[in-house]
Amino acid sequence: MIRAIIKGKQLLLLAGLALGMMVLLACTSASDTPIPTEQPQGSQGAPGTDLSQLLAAVNTLSESGALGQQNARPQLGGTLSNNNTGIWITGRGEATGVPDLAILNLGVQALADTVAEARDQAATAMEGTVAALRANGIAERDIQTAYFNISPRYTSREVTRCPASQTQSSSRQIVPSVAPMIAVTPQPLLGAAAGAAAEPEPIVIVPEVAAGGELRADEGCYKEHERVIVGYQVSNQLTVKVRDLDSVGAIIDQVTEAGGNLTRFQGLSFTIEDNKAMQDEARAAAIADLLDKSGQVATLTGVELGQLVYITESGSSVQVQFRAESAFAMSAAAAPTPISAGELTVVVTMQAMFEIQPSGS
Repeated sequence: MIRAIIKGKQLLLLAGLALGMMVLLACTSASDTPIPTEQPQGSQGAPGTDLSQLLAAVNTLSESGALGQQNARPQLGGTLSNNNTGIWITGRGEATGVPDLAILNLGVQALADTVAEARDQAATAMEGTVAALRANGIAERDIQTAYFNISPRYTSREVTRCPASQTQSSSRQIVPSVAPMIAVTPQPLLGAAAGAAAEPEPIVIVPEVAAGGELRADEGCYKEHERVIVGYQVSNQLTVKVRDLDSVGAIIDQVTEAGGNLTRFQGLSFTIEDNKAMQDEARAAAIADLLDKSGQVATLTGVELGQLVYITESGSSVQVQFRAESAFAMSAAAAPTPISAGELTVVVTMQAMFEIQPSGS
């Protein structure tokens, strides 16, 4: 990038000099001063000689880099950091501790023909769930509604559509009365009207009969699927913090019993409420790992490690997860649900860049 800028400046300078010389030559040629017919031998072609010498001098300066030297020098100091030149190292540190907090994700779900019915069932089941939590010493501040929803439940069924206009034109026809259809025949006219024209033959509408003797299906009918509401669903989910880890199994059993078949259990996780001390420990281990690696890389590559010019941190924690399906399977067998908190590991990653010290400095 720097070389491109310097080269552009050199081209602009050359263009400016050439333009100036052209103006000078134009002014000289337009002058009214007569040109001597005889000139000294050494002065012939002086303007052209001066122009060629000037252009040669400019080309010499361009090739030597003297024109861009002044612009290039101030940028040398930031070359290392701008071009990411140096030694990049990543350090990793861990700290392990015992969790002191369990997070339960549980709730109830009811399905009924009406919204009112579903809401009443869900409310009754949730009241029993909350009562079981309070009976186990869970504080109000540790019980939080995480999700509440009322929605319809659908099913799909196949229906046959027959538009009325198409049905009449395609499946019915008007024909003269034939057996075995019964036609109502009017009585003969009496008196003066006896000589009048006879009544037209009565007609009836009969289904069109196919060649095989069966009624032909309507050509205008079609089948489609439609959604039909079969009921309404109410869901109510809680996030519960359990600080006594020894009581987690008993709480799961009692909540399952209180909510019955409406109980829904989404999972369980463990954490450390205040993990600052563990993060500090993991960070110190990550920096020690980073410094050790950077020194080793410098030694193996035969360079001298320079000053630290960049460093950043990224961290993550690994939590122990628990599957809800296992809890329900064991509680259904009338046995207490065993829960193991295990250990929690906090991981901190540090990335840094060191300059490479020039040799002989």
